[in-house]
Amino acid sequence: MSTALALLILFLTTPTAQAQTLVEQLRAQRAAVRMAEIVETTGLAIEPLGPVEIAPNAEPTDAASLLFWWLPKSRTPRVAVDSFPPIRPLPEPEPELPPLTDIEWDRVAPSEQEDFLDRFRESLWTVEGMTFRTPLDTIPTPELRARLHTHFGAPTRTAVARGVKGFEGSSYVQFEYWFVVNDSIPFVALDIDGPYGRGLVLAGDFDHEHYLGDLKRDLTSILLGPRPLMPYVDYYQIRERNQWVRTGYDGDQYYVIEIKRPRWAGRRSGTGQWYLFR
Repeated sequence: MSTALALLILFLTTPTAQAQTLVEQLRAQRAAVRMAEIVETTGLAIEPLGPVEIAPNAEPTDAASLLFWWLPKSRTPRVAVDSFPPIRPLPEPEPELPPLTDIEWDRVAPSEQEDFLDRFRESLWTVEGMTFRTPLDTIPTPELRARLHTHFGAPTRTAVARGVKGFEGSSYVQFEYWFVVNDSIPFVALDIDGPYGRGLVLAGDFDHEHYLGDLKRDLTSILLGPRPLMPYVDYYQIRERNQWVRTGYDGDQYYVIEIKRPRWAGRRSGTGQWYLFR
């Protein structure tokens, strides 16, 4: 890999160059990979534009007069200008689709990550359609993590996955739940600011944007259902202080304990193969 390409990837993937929100990071990672592929293929070379053709026998046009107003009329180039094509009428707006009523959530197990990425790696993730507020947006993230665990089981990915697969991608994220809804719609739910946040980051495929509001409402209804919360343990890295913490729920109370950096925390694959947000 060329030095220029390596520097480009380094710039686009450093924390200071990443966008502020997690969903923008997902798009930045996707753009970084795409740019790297373009640089590898073309070396940033583009075809030059062709010269402007001057028709010596053509009569001066209004366009030529405007472009060369500063020249005497006798020296104004004579440019042959093609007429503009007719303006096409705007397409008819697509009819509104009916709301999604029958919703089945299939959590992606940790062992199924690779299959999910093979199928949905090119998804263009978005939060559009889910910007309205629900009670989900006011609940502390640690409680939502327990509710997710209760209803769906363990997360698809946590920081500990670095020690298992050496994945790279989703830095400074405590947990990730990946779903396939109704066998076709990819959907993710991630923490906000680890154990210190409220609500969840929810994102879905842009191609299914018209259904994402229905999915948020349904997920809110599921997570607010009355069920005993299950204990869990996670690890989280605080970006500002580069401090690791162990956080979770012991069945009685939530806790956050500062710890030394785990031995597995620095392991990375170096290939980008585990990027969720590509």
